[in-house]
Amino acid sequence: LAQGSRNMQSEKRALLGEDNGAAAGGSHGGQGDEKQREQAMFERGNNLKETGLTTGEIDGLREKWGFNELEEEEINPFLQFLGYFWGPMPGMIWAAIIIELAKAASGNGGGEDFGVLMGLQ
Repeated sequence: LAQGSRNMQSEKRALLGEDNGAAAGGSHGGQGDEKQREQAMFERGNNLKETGLTTGEIDGLREKWGFNELEEEEINPFLQFLGYFWGPMPGMIWAAIIIELAKAASGNGGGEDFGVLMGLQ
């Protein structure tokens, strides 16, 4: 029983990256070695599922990697509001506004359309 407990502890250390590579099989190269390493990782993961991590191991992993959470990106509300005025559709409306303003300035009408488009924008 003590041997099994030591094996589980060494498997946990290897899975957590605290092992010096002894669980990797010792040799470097060859497809058989790769498959053996994958099988060993699979078996260690299954044993870890049954036994779980200790509180110390959890604290060590949190210290090393942090909590399992995503950082939220802060968005300036004013810049988000200005973003609504940028894009293909607002660009088309701005182009129409400029055209109607040019029509109104030349005396060919378009003042009402200019006002409507400005209201839309």
